[in-house]
Amino acid sequence: MDALEDLSTQRAGLEEDIKKLESKIVDPTKIKLSKDEFLNVLKTAADKMRAGSAVEKDVLCRILLLNVRVDNEKVVSYHWREPFATLVETTEIVSGGGGWS
Repeated sequence: MDALEDLSTQRAGLEEDIKKLESKIVDPTKIKLSKDEFLNVLKTAADKMRAGSAVEKDVLCRILLLNVRVDNEKVVSYHWREPFATLVETTEIVSGGGGWS
């Protein structure tokens, strides 16, 4: 009987989680990272990619990236999520070429 009560409690918790996720689907602004979450991701990203498990790396990549593409020559291109895309864009350095006048 305890197992049945445990499963019933788990079901109620999962249904609550589903409702929260459905509200995020309806209102995508709820998905955005807060300032503290953003700064925490930036601080811990390098360590998680070096020493994290495959699951931790997957979660981190889902937070940081919209899409990763590998072409026929095995060249990878990244499409960053905001606000990381803006951060990467502002840190790019032009060294010669068309950027100079």
